[in-house]
Amino acid sequence: MSNIDYEKIPRYKYRLLSGVVVRLSSSKFLGVSIRCPFLLLDEGKLCFRTGYAWDGCTYFPDFKKLRKAALVHDGLCQLINLGLLPKKLQPFADREFRRIAIEDGFNPWMADVAYRGIRVYQTIKGKGGSAK
Repeated sequence: MSNIDYEKIPRYKYRLLSGVVVRLSSSKFLGVSIRCPFLLLDEGKLCFRTGYAWDGCTYFPDFKKLRKAALVHDGLCQLINLGLLPKKLQPFADREFRRIAIEDGFNPWMADVAYRGIRVYQTIKGKGGSAK
């Protein structure tokens, strides 16, 4: 399991105490370069700077083995919600959650359950549901 250095905080849930770099598996993120105060996406690498805050899993238990998957998913969703990445990349962001969860030792069957929950949430949100 990959470790990330974080602390628990109010309002969000977690804040990075050191930077994290993740190579995304989908080629859809290649050729994209985005810079934000705490995020950098460049040629398929998603970089989180120290201090980035995220809220962990939404509507699913916040297991430690899902911490990095939730970090990456929240970062990609933030870029999509800000309009910096096209909405059509949402399914690829959701698949990154599943991939990272399994790589970090989360049960594949449970990773599928969480992934399907994310897809349902994104579908409802896309039809006028409330966003994070």
